[in-house]
Amino acid sequence: MMPPRYFIRNEEDYRALESDAATIFRLEERLPRQVFRETMGIFRFLDIVKFAQPEFWTMLLALATLFGDQEIRLLIQEPSAFEYKEWTAVFGALRFPFSTTGQEYFDTFRYDGRKLPALYYSVNTFCLYGSSQRWGIYGHRDLDLAIGAIQLSDKMRNEWSQLSGPLWRGKLDARDSVNTNPHFRKDFISFTETLFARYNLIVRSPPA
Repeated sequence: MMPPRYFIRNEEDYRALESDAATIFRLEERLPRQVFRETMGIFRFLDIVKFAQPEFWTMLLALATLFGDQEIRLLIQEPSAFEYKEWTAVFGALRFPFSTTGQEYFDTFRYDGRKLPALYYSVNTFCLYGSSQRWGIYGHRDLDLAIGAIQLSDKMRNEWSQLSGPLWRGKLDARDSVNTNPHFRKDFISFTETLFARYNLIVRSPPA
């Protein structure tokens, strides 16, 4: 079975996607450190459990509509996109056009590579962003949590702050999600304290 058309297949396209992602994310960083660039802020939490489900795609389409994206892109971080290519012959990087259906999105995450289970089972952390490069989402499956951010100077910052739906989480709900997930351990206490202090929900003023 051929990999779904949304996977990146050549290194030139992958490098272009990675370069765009690097304007939003600090790709070398991991939580609880800051994974977003200094131009990003107004952090919001999301439920990541259903990241491969059609309802998550519906939420991404709402973001794409709000920010004017033609495409939504995904770059896996753990395992790395290159490790994924060694095992599957395609990079761990995807480009979903706005016209993608929820079923197509779902099926893509269920594609089994030659030596590695489907992304749904094998990916732990990943970056999602729109082709406008105005927003990004960092997902961490062991924490059952995703963190979204937009450009601090974005004109849609109020609309972003008011987005609602079943996948959006307030700070207390997000903490509960982390504290009750099966990977949580007592030594995560300082981790989570640092995490939620760094990614608070305060709407910061854009840089001068």
